[in-house]
Amino acid sequence: MLVDPRCNSHHEITHHCLCDCEKAAQVRRKLISWCTWHFLANGFIKINMDMVTKDNPGRAGFGGLIRYSSRNWIKGYYGFIGQTTSLMVELWGIRADLKLVDFMGFDKVVVESDCKVALDMI
Repeated sequence: MLVDPRCNSHHEITHHCLCDCEKAAQVRRKLISWCTWHFLANGFIKINMDMVTKDNPGRAGFGGLIRYSSRNWIKGYYGFIGQTTSLMVELWGIRADLKLVDFMGFDKVVVESDCKVALDMI
């Protein structure tokens, strides 16, 4: 039987971690307090993206969404990249996002990423 290390519950399943575990809820509340949408000036779009690797280096994937300044959905996407490091997958993702919005004809773009190192390198 698996045990949730946050609360010592014997219900280490997704539903417990997302809905029932008070310790996990405390972490979510801290994150949600600063992870909120900020409206953009008219004419801008926003890319929210996240990349992940299993190990570093390891198998890497990505996902994200593109929205108008009004929050309305434009496009969502996801995929698998292959074997790489966490920094390289972040840089790859930012590059791919910018190429996508350029192809779609947008030129006023805000990119949000959880990897400050990658954003600082651009």
